[in-house]
Amino acid sequence: MRQKMTFKEVLEKYRQLLQAHPGKDLIIADGNAAVMEGGEVYGPPLKLDGTLEFDSLYDFDANAFLADEGRWDGESSEQLQARILFPAFISIESIAE
Repeated sequence: MRQKMTFKEVLEKYRQLLQAHPGKDLIIADGNAAVMEGGEVYGPPLKLDGTLEFDSLYDFDANAFLADEGRWDGESSEQLQARILFPAFISIESIAE
């Protein structure tokens, strides 16, 4: 997967990974995760203790995705692709409500 990904492709990969691992949330960047809620993918920040700030759930913002480089602002395209190819998950029980 050495090609540039689009914003929609990244969110679809997140959705596929989450659907393949029910009861888990996907670590997508330092301090952030992806969760599935009602069939949609959202991002909660991670607290320092490793739990999710579910009260701070956010929609992914296309403006934070650098389309010409195929990456999120603040990380390289290689980091993004590695997180998709070698995903890390946390259990739903880690969600702090």
